[in-house]
Amino acid sequence: MPSIPATAHNTNSSIVISTSVGFRFLEADNYNEAIKDLRADISTSLADLVSVETASLKRIEKSADRTHAWLRDAVDGMTDREHLSLFASIPPLEPEQLSLYASDLGDEFAEDISGLCIYSPATMLALGNLRDRPIICLSNPATPQELLPAIGAGVDLVTVPFVTQSAEHGIALSFSFPGSMETKNQSLGVDLWSTEHATDLSPLSADCKCYSCQRHHRAFVHHLLQANEMLGWTLLQIHNYSIIDSFFDSVRLSIDRGTFGDDVRTFGRAYESEMPRRTGQGPRVRGYQMKSVGRGESKKNAKAYGRLDDQMEKLAEAESGIATPDGDTDDLVEHGLAKKVE
Repeated sequence: MPSIPATAHNTNSSIVISTSVGFRFLEADNYNEAIKDLRADISTSLADLVSVETASLKRIEKSADRTHAWLRDAVDGMTDREHLSLFASIPPLEPEQLSLYASDLGDEFAEDISGLCIYSPATMLALGNLRDRPIICLSNPATPQELLPAIGAGVDLVTVPFVTQSAEHGIALSFSFPGSMETKNQSLGVDLWSTEHATDLSPLSADCKCYSCQRHHRAFVHHLLQANEMLGWTLLQIHNYSIIDSFFDSVRLSIDRGTFGDDVRTFGRAYESEMPRRTGQGPRVRGYQMKSVGRGESKKNAKAYGRLDDQMEKLAEAESGIATPDGDTDDLVEHGLAKKVE
């Protein structure tokens, strides 16, 4: 998350995937064989997802037809259904474009699939009687507020990429569900890049019992971020997952109590609707996270080397007799380019 734009298009028998050595075609038959060999707890059938915002009607129809056909191929190739949990993928299309596929999911494939995999909470509108199946939603919610409508609509498992994204932005999540009726518009997190935390010995989030909060404080994590030390982002990741675990624990209790609707409204009033604004840099972006998509792109990472180039250039000019470097001997010593001899 977010998805990476591919340089090629899916075919009737394969999808394009991003690998460590560039984009490659993954054949549907090979994928289905891997499902049988790996025996994962949950496997999803392939989906022909449309990656552009404006697609032709023909392309949209092809998306539904291919996904439908790939599920049929996956089911036909299964020989040990008892030990395979196959979730049928449903592309994020309008209900009328999914009507035939949804009908077959309820009839032809009813005994062969263990659940459904959707890519947008809006797809719940097209499921009808299929909502009683276990449902995974592979989407990109930006805040916990965006998770709650999906849960209310019947989604059972959701992706939470904002947990990792917040950690990489230097933000320690600090929300709880449903929040307090007495406070409004609290921040969803704390920006540990801010210098106001340079001497703050309090935990990342009050009352948090996670490893990071029990053993470290805000000033330490702030220092690690300033030093570009990977441990800083690691401690934030540990903390943020603890916060989201507690969030879902409370959501489940709310559903059991029958107060989920009221609690969602309380949460909406208690917290801001957006994450804190990013103020610092994250860890270096890896190639598999962000592919280049064209010419003239700006650098994804800040320059890591060459910070002393200006001083080296001045020193070279001084040695050549062309010019005298700016600054005194203390400047050269500070930059590690000279050593004082008493």
